[in-house]
Amino acid sequence: MRVALIMHEPLGEAFIACATHILGYRPDAHVADIAPNVAVDQKVSQLIQALDQNTESLLILCDAYGATPYHIARQVLEALQARGRQVQVCSGVNLPMVIKALTDKHADCTELANSVRAGGLRGIVSSADDG
Repeated sequence: MRVALIMHEPLGEAFIACATHILGYRPDAHVADIAPNVAVDQKVSQLIQALDQNTESLLILCDAYGATPYHIARQVLEALQARGRQVQVCSGVNLPMVIKALTDKHADCTELANSVRAGGLRGIVSSADDG
């Protein structure tokens, strides 16, 4: 299972730096930090080419639903699914979701996406929850 982070620049690399700190090694994930002036069609083509190699299943993590990185991720998802790949996109990503995506072992892309989403929700608490 391959993991890709498609996020507003510099968030993807920042998440990977945090994951490296927590895990003690740099995880194998594709990072695409999207600059404000990105040429969307060109970036989509680059990502399709990069992520289509040796990837049967792919989970794409995005920071904000509806933003440019999300729309790029959706286009990548559609193109790779058309090529027979299993691809899911999760948005609203937080650090617990990134760690879960990088460490959980699931054979099914949809199961991993659901596990990552649930892990992210568990990671959201307020002081009122501490009792």
